[in-house]
Amino acid sequence: MLLSIYLKNLRNNEFIQFLRNVLQIIFGNDSIKLQVEVQYNDLKNLVDLMDTTHKKNQGSSITEEINEIDDRRDNAIKGIVLNLNSYKKHYDKNFVNASNTLLKVVNLYDGDISRYSYQYETNAIHDIINKWKTSEECVAALITLNISEWKDKLEQENDLFNTKYMERIKEAAENSDVKVAELRDEMNEKYKKLLQFIAAFATINPSEEYTQMINLLNALIDQYQKTITLRSSKRLSTEEVQDESEPINDTTP
Repeated sequence: MLLSIYLKNLRNNEFIQFLRNVLQIIFGNDSIKLQVEVQYNDLKNLVDLMDTTHKKNQGSSITEEINEIDDRRDNAIKGIVLNLNSYKKHYDKNFVNASNTLLKVVNLYDGDISRYSYQYETNAIHDIINKWKTSEECVAALITLNISEWKDKLEQENDLFNTKYMERIKEAAENSDVKVAELRDEMNEKYKKLLQFIAAFATINPSEEYTQMINLLNALIDQYQKTITLRSSKRLSTEEVQDESEPINDTTP
């Protein structure tokens, strides 16, 4: 009996690798001999197409630049916060009050902003900068601590990041002839059909080859299901914020 797996919970790279492993197991047991060559090839063609499409999205010419900009804005916000915290220990009360004024705005966003998703960080930095620029008290604090130029740099990098991020979204939409979500749905169907044929032939013509292949497939499925279960339990316990690496949901198990 073949085990089931909830494929919607696999991330795209995991999804591709899982199906490649399935194909490898079947190929190693001779798909022609086991009478599933057609189903094997149908799935393999889709896996190859999915792999190419996914790599095209991940390998965007803009991606490296986005990562570099993200590093710069992370350093900017971290540097500013470290500087503000150091001023809390200053001997001059004016500096202490100024740092507390600016940190009060930052602390509205619960700790290290850079650890959150791209979208959350972009919005949080935008809101912080806006509050610093529109509050007379904050403007005075920036001048007192002489970090207005640093604030401007953070705003510049954050705006640039958002511009490049949207360019990547547009590029991915234009370059992907086949939508990844649609491909996943089709691959799910081909995967289920392949396993249905294997199960049927194993029942009609039981053999050592079918038993061996089913055992290998079940071992593979079990390992990936453990990954899904572990990730789900961690997400529930830590309430992780999801980012652009979360999987695209499909509608079939």
